[in-house]
Amino acid sequence: MRLARALIERLACERGHTVMEVAVSAAIGMVVILGGQKLLASSSRASAEVADRADAAHRARDGMEAITARLRSQVCLNDDGPAIVRTSPTSMDFFSIHGSRIPSPVVYGNENNSDDTAQARRIEFREGVNGAAGTIVEYVWDSPLPQDEPATRYPEAADVFPALVNGLTPSTFAVPPTRVNTLMSGVERARASDGSYQPIFKYFKFQSGSPATPTLEVPATSYTNTGGDDLARIVRIEVMFDVVAERVTRTGPKAVLRRPGEARGSDSTFVNEAYVRTADAGQPEESPECF
Repeated sequence: MRLARALIERLACERGHTVMEVAVSAAIGMVVILGGQKLLASSSRASAEVADRADAAHRARDGMEAITARLRSQVCLNDDGPAIVRTSPTSMDFFSIHGSRIPSPVVYGNENNSDDTAQARRIEFREGVNGAAGTIVEYVWDSPLPQDEPATRYPEAADVFPALVNGLTPSTFAVPPTRVNTLMSGVERARASDGSYQPIFKYFKFQSGSPATPTLEVPATSYTNTGGDDLARIVRIEVMFDVVAERVTRTGPKAVLRRPGEARGSDSTFVNEAYVRTADAGQPEESPECF
């Protein structure tokens, strides 16, 4: 009875809160609300960042697959010319047949005239500007040389690309490419432990021994040699780059998404490799076969 009477008296009481109690309660409520808003904003930013980085990794996988698929589609220009013609740490010129478009036949002097079909192809890394990441671009010439000009019949492989492209990077075209494709975006060159840039492309030939292994790196001094023996003997190409997330800034252009204190904004380094199809470890001195 006493407990019931005490409850009734308490509920019937009309005494309110003091001003001090209201002020303290309001201050505590504001702190809780502001803390919740800050937590919500941080969670939203973190979620967007995770989504951006996941998208970058997805694009990198697709881009790497596109690059290696093209490298594996190499063909010899003719019976005396290698598939890989001119290289640098950030670009590569070679002949291939890839995709649904079959290039027009050109007289390349093969023993079988049906083999006189090839696409001239360049894959090149372009540095980003104004804080944006770089891109990897593909240039394709479906018919590298005209068939009806006697001077272009039976060409040496090393002579074709200088007739199409003046220099390595940046690209200056003597003959406009049939098409230009962006294979991937959001790319940066990987760095070594000393901070120096790593090549996008590394090239290897067979190491002597039994069995022969494609582990002997072609010297960087040979990368720009258009007719050197080292380039003709390339049998393995390693592709390496850093993938980064990008986000459109308030001023419009894209910028690399970097964490506080992060110098490069790298999420991960992607590495893959492709082999020249005509390489034969059983005959390393004659590989690739078109050499």
